[in-house]
Amino acid sequence: MRPILFVALVLCGSIGNSQGVALTVVRRVGEPQCTMGELQVGGDRVAYTLERPPIGNINYISSIPEGTYPAHVRADGDLGWRLELSDVPGRTRVQIHIGNTVDNTIGCILLGTSADVSACTVHDSGSAMRRLRTVLRDRLGWRGFDTPIRVTVTCDGDCR
Repeated sequence: MRPILFVALVLCGSIGNSQGVALTVVRRVGEPQCTMGELQVGGDRVAYTLERPPIGNINYISSIPEGTYPAHVRADGDLGWRLELSDVPGRTRVQIHIGNTVDNTIGCILLGTSADVSACTVHDSGSAMRRLRTVLRDRLGWRGFDTPIRVTVTCDGDCR
C-alpha cells in the first residue's frame, strides 16, 4: 500500500489569541490524476484528503501552490459547512469541502473517512467534515466564525 498525503491541524498559542487555529496540509502521494494525504490533529488522523494534481496552478485543473493562507468558515450554498482559503496566488474560492472524487473539485481539498489511492477517491466525505468541525470545537477550542484559521500547504513525499 502506498503512503498517503498528511495534513496536520494544530492550535497556535492559547485559545482566543490572535494566531488562532493552524491547519497544515502535507502532501505525500502524487498520481497523474490526483494528490492524496491525511488530515491530522496532534498526530491523530482526522480525515484523508484528495486534491487535483499540481499542474502549474491552473484554475479548475490544478491543486493550489504550497504556501500559508488565511481561512474562514463558510456555511452557505449546497456545500454546507466548509473552510475557504484567502490570498491563494491567482485563485479565488479555494475551499476544504465535501466530495469523493477529483470530479467533485476544481482546485479545492476534499476530505473523507477512508481513501483509495489507486482510484483517486475518498469516502464518506460528509462524516469527515463533521469530524473536522467537532475536532475544531472540542479539541482545539474553536469558538466560531471569528476564530482566525491559517492553512499551510507543503509537500513531504512523492507529490510533485
